Amino acid sequence: MKRILAITLIVCCLFLTACNRDIGIIGGADGPTSIIVTKRSYDIDRFFRNNYVDERKLPVLDIDIENPFVSDDRTLVLDDSIENALELMIYEYYKSLMSGSFAEAKDMIIDGSLLEATKAYENNFNDGIYYSKIVIDEIDLVDKDDLDEISGKNQQNIVELLNDYKMGKFAIVKVEKTIKHNEKSLSMVPQADMITSNVFNFAISESDQEILLYLKKYKTVEATREYLKTIWGDAYDEYAEIYQLEEIFAGKYHGDTETGDKTAEIKAYLDLLYTAEDVEDERLVGCVPVDSSLAELLQLLMDKYTFAGVEYSWAKLTYFYEYLGQNATEAE
Repeated sequence: MKRILAITLIVCCLFLTACNRDIGIIGGADGPTSIIVTKRSYDIDRFFRNNYVDERKLPVLDIDIENPFVSDDRTLVLDDSIENALELMIYEYYKSLMSGSFAEAKDMIIDGSLLEATKAYENNFNDGIYYSKIVIDEIDLVDKDDLDEISGKNQQNIVELLNDYKMGKFAIVKVEKTIKHNEKSLSMVPQADMITSNVFNFAISESDQEILLYLKKYKTVEATREYLKTIWGDAYDEYAEIYQLEEIFAGKYHGDTETGDKTAEIKAYLDLLYTAEDVEDERLVGCVPVDSSLAELLQLLMDKYTFAGVEYSWAKLTYFYEYLGQNATEAE
C-alpha cells in the first residue's frame, strides 16, 4: 500500500515572527532547480538554506500526549516522541481526522490539494468509511542538512506555496505512518495478490495499477469513473489529471516500458518456496532462496513503490539478512 511505504512530506509554513497553524502537502517528480519568486530569480537551494527554520531555536516541548488516542472504534498510536510545536501540529491534524473534528483539521490547511482530500475523507467518514487505526511510526522535523534529498520539483512546489501565501520561514515534517481501514472501507476496495494485480508488471505504474484495480472491481469505465467521483468529490478533475485517468482507461500506461512485465519471472519462484519437509526451522516455511535474479526483481519492486535506486531496501534486507545471513553478499 502506497501510504504505508511512502514518506509523506508536510510543509509547515511559518510567519517570520511566529508559528502559524497552516499546513500543506507536497509531492511530484524531479523538475527544474530554479524558479521566479516575486519577479526575482532565486536559486532553490539558497532559498531553502536562507529560509528554513532553525530547529535549535524552537522550544522543546514537555507535554503529555494521550497515547493511544481512542475515539469510538478509531485509534491513533504514536510510536515516536513529539519534540517541537511543528511536529505537534502535524500530530494534531491526524488526531482531528481520527476524532472526526474536521473543522479543526480543515482550519489548519492552506494547500488546496490537502484541503480537498480532507473534505473527501470527511464525506467518506460521514458514510461510515474511515481509518480504524493510524500508527505514526516516525514523526520528525527534517534537518536542514537533509534538504538536498528533496527533489527539485518538490522544492519548487514549496517555494511557490510560500510565495502564494506570502510566507517566509518554513519547515518540513517527515511522517511515516501505517494505516488500517475499517471493514466497510475494505469491502469497497478491490483485493488482489501481488502476482495477479500487475505489481510485477513494471510497464504499469503504481497509479495505473490503483485505477486498474478499481476498473476490475466495477467492470466498466463509466462505473469506475462514477465511483472515483464519489471518493474524490470536488477534487475529481484535479486527481483525474494527476492520475492521467483517461489515458489509463484507454490502455495507455505510465510505467517502465523498457523493463516491462516480469510477472512470469516472479511466478517461477513460487515453485521454490520452502515447505515443512524442506527445512528444519519452521520460520523458513514459505520463504524462497534468493539468487541474483530475484534480488534484481525485488530492487525493481522497491524502485516502483518507493524511490528509484534504494539499494538496501527493506525487501532485500529481509531476504538477504534474515534468511541468508551474513553471507548474503557472497551468495549474490
